[in-house]
Amino acid sequence: MSISARRLQRVQHIASEQPFGVLYGRTITLNQHTLADTPAVISAGTSRFTYKIQQNVTKIRLTFMNWYNSSYKATQYCTDNPNTAALTVQALVFGPGSSTGTAVTVSGSASWAVNGGGWVQTDWIAVPMNAGDLFDVQTYVSGTQWYPTLVYSGWWTSGSNQATGGSAKITSGAGVSTGIYMPAVITGDHSSSAVLIMGDSIAYNSALPSIGYIEKGLDGSYGAINAAVAGDRLYWALDGTHRDESWLFNADASTVVVEYGRNDLSDGRTLAQLQANLITLWTQRSGTGQRVIQTTITPNTNSTDSWATTANQTVVNATVEGRRVQLNDWLRAGAPTVGGVAVAPGTGGALLAGQAGHPLYNYWEIADHAESARNSGIWKVGYTGDGLHPTATGINALSLGVDHAMIV
Repeated sequence: MSISARRLQRVQHIASEQPFGVLYGRTITLNQHTLADTPAVISAGTSRFTYKIQQNVTKIRLTFMNWYNSSYKATQYCTDNPNTAALTVQALVFGPGSSTGTAVTVSGSASWAVNGGGWVQTDWIAVPMNAGDLFDVQTYVSGTQWYPTLVYSGWWTSGSNQATGGSAKITSGAGVSTGIYMPAVITGDHSSSAVLIMGDSIAYNSALPSIGYIEKGLDGSYGAINAAVAGDRLYWALDGTHRDESWLFNADASTVVVEYGRNDLSDGRTLAQLQANLITLWTQRSGTGQRVIQTTITPNTNSTDSWATTANQTVVNATVEGRRVQLNDWLRAGAPTVGGVAVAPGTGGALLAGQAGHPLYNYWEIADHAESARNSGIWKVGYTGDGLHPTATGINALSLGVDHAMIV
């Protein structure tokens, strides 16, 4: 997948969809991979961000981190890097319709430090909310340097601390270039199952301001931990450089959905390499007791008419497309293995997904919802605007492949 300037449109804000952050049940991560190639912010300031909750909760707590992700520097392999300076943080939570903020504390203190490369989880905050409610988190941060969160919406004001008791909501505009700093994770006390999403920008949804197709398909019925990283590759994710994933992967999630594959194929990874890497990841996650589901991989096309027709689309690379088809057909056949190694569909005595000893539980059929016909390699009209990422129409269609019956 391209790691071009498209990165900055991944979370563009639209007025009709005020809350970008969506609290699904117990857990959400806003994919707080701050920009390594945006200059560090050196001025103190306060930011505010609006969230929408999808299930009833009685209390929440926030997790703040202090690192940045080099997800757009290919030579650094989407590495999470510790900030070199400690941060001082304070925060308020404004409940639905409230103009009075509730002070956030850590071990009873209204101000706390987040060391470089570290993260801090707050005390529980009693803010009862119902599905559909909006609430705000207003955060003050100071330090010799820190990195802004990759979002375009929200509010920011530099200088004085506006996150102490009695502070009003700030209303000045903001963007990724100015300095929004916000919780990496918000956790509520709802008792539903939680789903971990692993993958690249297609899973995270880099092309649209709304949620991606997996979260769309979950429909607010489960906690969601979206650890997808735009531009990421599976073979990068396995090299141990993803700092945030070292703890998010095990937080609450009972089911893991793996979307990885598109970028690895585009990088020229062979079928055998990708199968081996998937088996490794599935084994890691199933070894923690999580149920693992893999998605089929969507196509990548060029177009001479901006994807207005199927006839004017061509696959970007025929060799890569052939491997995508083989991978999807292998998944559809139950990802057969012998001795932990991938084998061709139909191989006698092979272990299949869902059987005891196989690390994969099952797959979600996503590609069929994207392609003009199975294995055509061509997007349906209106489903993509760049040949790689789904549009809003495509997201709605792909979300139909999310099978709640497989989630535990």
